[in-house]
Amino acid sequence: MVILLHGLGRSAGMWSSMERHLTESGLHPIALDYPSRKRPLEWLADSLLEPVLDSLEHAGTRRVHFVTQSMGAILLRSTLARHGHGNLGQAVMIAPPNQGSEVATFASRFGYGDWILGPNLKRLSKSNRGFFDSLGPAPIPTGVIAGDRTWNLLNSLTIPGPDDGKVSVESTHLPGETDWTLVHENHTFLHSCQASKERTLVFLTQGRFSVQETPVATGRTAPRKKGFPFPGASRSEARTVRK
Repeated sequence: MVILLHGLGRSAGMWSSMERHLTESGLHPIALDYPSRKRPLEWLADSLLEPVLDSLEHAGTRRVHFVTQSMGAILLRSTLARHGHGNLGQAVMIAPPNQGSEVATFASRFGYGDWILGPNLKRLSKSNRGFFDSLGPAPIPTGVIAGDRTWNLLNSLTIPGPDDGKVSVESTHLPGETDWTLVHENHTFLHSCQASKERTLVFLTQGRFSVQETPVATGRTAPRKKGFPFPGASRSEARTVRK
């Protein structure tokens, strides 16, 4: 079983292509829909995701994996930091703000941000360091997929270094992560591009991403920031390749 968790302001429908890809490979995906803009993360963890995990464990589901997008990673971390289960497998986090989002920090300073995106916006702020530290390191084998293309240049002005338009490449890293990979795509489409789908399947079935010397380009032409070792590369990526 693979539970798919969407991000802030998105819906379960965003996972259609990932669901097809995983189903064709013999896995059983379930995309959960949840009120990401109406209920705080703690409520979502205790009253939505935890009951699902409980029911799957009681039903005898042998292994439960996860694929998350953006805030979905923080929902998963919040749930697993508060509850334990014996049948958990691996997780792939796509564009996760594991160390917070500069865009959330900027938007939460203005009333319209909370009004549009709800109570979880401040939770995702880069300045909310204590909250992210409280979630602890990766509780299960976790692979992180980051993106470094951006269509939203206004957002990117608030983000240091390469980013996907919402989250910096550096902020995707999670203490205790098993593997990390970079795909040349932006935040909105990172979860549905072919490179991410293929790497997600490899991680869920093998526990590592396939080793590549350079990140996969998806064919889109969104701009990338300048000033790094090679086009689209980050210092984080350079460290990962050397590993």
